[in-house]
Amino acid sequence: MAQTPVTALAGAAPVSDAEVVEFAAANKKVTEVANTLSVELKSATSEADAAAILVKGEKKMAAAIQTEGTAPARYTEIIRMAEGDQATLDNLRAKFGG
Repeated sequence: MAQTPVTALAGAAPVSDAEVVEFAAANKKVTEVANTLSVELKSATSEADAAAILVKGEKKMAAAIQTEGTAPARYTEIIRMAEGDQATLDNLRAKFGG
């Protein structure tokens, strides 16, 4: 059963069912990038190396999000909406399977 879109942030567009699917796929890829990034950061030998790794990671995350059809700004907006609105959070959790 499709859930009614919810707007938790002033001026934010409701999260559609299609966006929930895109968000879930993007979040999986972002998590994979973040896990790889964590390992790479542990091997950084200087602050400059760490900074370069972070920049590369941010670009990879943005690309992963866009690959799934969501703009990085919208992805962040959906996260913020879920943090402030239980219905949005429940809708996302349902797509993640828990």
